[in-house]
Amino acid sequence: MDKFDTFMAIFNKEVSKTAKDLFSGYAKQAVKDASDFIANTKKDIKTWIDQLSKGEITLDDFEFFLKGQKDLAKMNALKQKRLGIVQINKFKSALIDIVRDAVSTVL
Repeated sequence: MDKFDTFMAIFNKEVSKTAKDLFSGYAKQAVKDASDFIANTKKDIKTWIDQLSKGEITLDDFEFFLKGQKDLAKMNALKQKRLGIVQINKFKSALIDIVRDAVSTVL
């Protein structure tokens, strides 16, 4: 299993847990939104994981780049359920933390 596949396994597990914790009735929609975010940022995340493993960037650099992608987390499925923006933004922040933590675990 390569680093990105390992990252995805950790990411999926943690997103599912966090979605259930934050949105018990809407966990499925939260997981869908998280998957959409990864689909939109997959190329960049793969590149950054490779750069991290080669020592070309630091984990702080990675987190900075990742936060720049936060707006790509549209959260359309959660918005369709008319959940509050505060809850959605909390999940977006948790999503960034999950990605960072999963990547640091992989490396």
